[in-house]
Amino acid sequence: MRPETLAVRSAVPQRGKSAPLRRTVRVGPGEDVDLGEILLDPGLDLGGRVRDPDGRPVEGAEVSHSAGPTVATTDAAGAFVLRHLPAGPVLLSVGAEGFLDLDGHEAEAAPGAPAVELVLRRGALLRGTLRDGDGRPLGDRWFVVRSPPAEGAAADDRGEWVDAPDTQLDGTWSTRLPPGRYVLWWEEDEPWRRLAEVTLREGEERQLPLVRRP
Repeated sequence: MRPETLAVRSAVPQRGKSAPLRRTVRVGPGEDVDLGEILLDPGLDLGGRVRDPDGRPVEGAEVSHSAGPTVATTDAAGAFVLRHLPAGPVLLSVGAEGFLDLDGHEAEAAPGAPAVELVLRRGALLRGTLRDGDGRPLGDRWFVVRSPPAEGAAADDRGEWVDAPDTQLDGTWSTRLPPGRYVLWWEEDEPWRRLAEVTLREGEERQLPLVRRP
């Protein structure tokens, strides 16, 4: 083995039964390194609840964390428990049908840590059908949702990327977005084509037919 610094990670048959372990060792030329006894820490549990803006529990939400691949699913009371976390700060992400994703919520895995309260927003549901100039549905395609360019931006600035919905075979599509103003662009080929502009409110559901003209 060439001399180098190696990162050693724990690997156990029952994945997720202990906190992740990382150890860095320096290996010299011709050197045998005995890592000795490696003790796996059972880690800590971090529990909490996921609710909607009205305080109602959200069942079936998937809660993941930045410290490993494990995922917890909320029960009928919106409760979840993430097990075997290493002690320290952790970022939580939540996804649930009918809500905007929540990413990067800061929490702390520590003995006796209080339950984490996570609130999901519904945002606005935008959906429709994408067709060509002759009315035929454009299936298995995509377009881009962008925020409008800032005032005084360059002429070729089309705004910040927000989402890129895919269409189904029948041309239908849907996306859930935070409230705000958006511009929809066809960007599969040049020149880009402006499809529509829309302003959405919290909790709104909007049908928006789109036509990609030549």
